[in-house]
Amino acid sequence: MKTFLFISLWLACYPTFAQSTTTLAYDVSGNRISKKMQGSGPQPSVVASPQAVNPGQQVALSASGCPGTVKWSTGQQGANVTVTPTVTTQYSASCVIAGCVPGVSNVTVDIIQCVLDEVTVATSATIVRYGQPVTLIAYGCTGKVEWSTGQTGNSAIIDVYGPVTQFTATCTKPYCASAGSAFTYVAGTSGCGTGDVLTTLKSGNWNDPSVWSCGRIPTLTDAVYLADGHLINVNVTGYAKLLIQGGGQLLYPSTEPYYTIVFPSY
Repeated sequence: MKTFLFISLWLACYPTFAQSTTTLAYDVSGNRISKKMQGSGPQPSVVASPQAVNPGQQVALSASGCPGTVKWSTGQQGANVTVTPTVTTQYSASCVIAGCVPGVSNVTVDIIQCVLDEVTVATSATIVRYGQPVTLIAYGCTGKVEWSTGQTGNSAIIDVYGPVTQFTATCTKPYCASAGSAFTYVAGTSGCGTGDVLTTLKSGNWNDPSVWSCGRIPTLTDAVYLADGHLINVNVTGYAKLLIQGGGQLLYPSTEPYYTIVFPSY
């Protein structure tokens, strides 16, 4: 009666990257009677970007560390592929090398259902004088609120310039471009009393009274607002208490005399 002894040895299936198991069988006299080899390729490193998406949104899958051919569970081949899942899905990447059992790695892409929140916006005032602050408050957002002014948070304090301005609050959540939004309007009115702001009505020269909302040139006691799109030539030495650029621009002379705007020294 013969007795068999099985010895397992680790040998390289693919140089440096993978391993194979070699099983040798011997009889009682020490004679080898069989040899079986089974190797496995390396497990690739698999990444999904992004790893959570809305249904039907594209996801880039990439596999690295495979010296052979990458085959995906979707039937696609190559280190980089694109998929469009509609439900949470696990994807597998196999590293295929001749003579080796494929090494396999998995990655899961989660599907996020973006539910719109019922967002509303309230304002502390709907009509204010130019330069006066207004508090905006957003309600109903379960994520993060982003305002059209660039501010974030459930509330924002803004200074109003211009006849009518729309302010929008957008509710954002991870992996959701928008989870609801709402807007409100605030009207600004100009005046020529103490504390009012002089605003530009058109492009022109600093010393042209028709450029300014009160029909007069600004002084050291005036805050001035450069409305969007207005280009003001600094053709004289100008004076202002405060300069607010709402999209307008001052054009300084490029040759002598080099006029500028003078502000109070406190």
